[in-house]
Amino acid sequence: MALDRDMAEFKRLFGNDRVLGESLLPIMKQENEFKLWVNAEPRYRNQTVEATLGLFVDTLVLAGRRFSEAPDIARAVLFRGVLAWYAAHFRRFRAAEILYYSGYGMAGASLLRDVRDWAFGIAALQSHVLTWHEIHGGPMGACVAPTAKEEKARHRSVMDSARKVKQWALGKDSGLANYEDLQKWYRYSNFETHGALVTTSVEFGAWLDGTGKLPLAPTKDPHFLRLYINRSIEMSHLVLRLLPVLQVVKSFGDEWNEKWHCLDTLFSLEWREAGGGAKYIPVFGQMVQKKFAFPPETTRLDFQVLPDSGPPVLDY
Repeated sequence: MALDRDMAEFKRLFGNDRVLGESLLPIMKQENEFKLWVNAEPRYRNQTVEATLGLFVDTLVLAGRRFSEAPDIARAVLFRGVLAWYAAHFRRFRAAEILYYSGYGMAGASLLRDVRDWAFGIAALQSHVLTWHEIHGGPMGACVAPTAKEEKARHRSVMDSARKVKQWALGKDSGLANYEDLQKWYRYSNFETHGALVTTSVEFGAWLDGTGKLPLAPTKDPHFLRLYINRSIEMSHLVLRLLPVLQVVKSFGDEWNEKWHCLDTLFSLEWREAGGGAKYIPVFGQMVQKKFAFPPETTRLDFQVLPDSGPPVLDY
């Protein structure tokens, strides 16, 4: 009875035929208008990113089908976990795209930072820089709540592994010329997506200095649009280079390989023909060629970097 009374009061205060919280309606309208506008602007869409995500879906479906058709493949339970890890980051990338097309590109870029760290982790695993145990901070058995001591040790291991991966991919040991420029890109991509740092100061700059209104709804600012597009193109190429790793025994086939090479060529041209763009762009292209060298013709999932037994725990 009390709940019914409280709900009646709730609906009286916030109710609307379309949405609870009527003040949201103007913002939702602007989100829909932004979505229509950005979809009609070719310069703010990137078809190679969309095609890569489409191939990502095809790959996950194909890899899952291969798994179900051949359940006796080596360490099948582990492959199921790896496939889930890929699928989780497809969802993150797709969520970033949804945020971008709704006018919240900076929030989408924050999700792409997760995709970046995952991509470096997979590349390091496949290159024998780390093992699955190291990158996850310990043995991956049944999902049980760790003790405080175990949690601390796991956190330390994960942080040590992240530093090791960064040094291998972007540091002095990377073998890349001008690797310092790539480190600047890494730091900036962290900084620009940190909610307490530059994201707030840039997106809300006019409000903070008293020259503009408090922005709540999406704005058609070319700076933020290009920033997200740049990050999404970079992450798409990393993701593309990791798709062949899901081949376990057999190739995904000639048609799949043809699509993969078509996209890889387009992304590679992007780095080579950047011209007077940011200094990190050529080095980024070199890094992709050197650290993400997993061609579909020869790449297969390397089970040696996976644990000997027990399903991998993806999140804890």
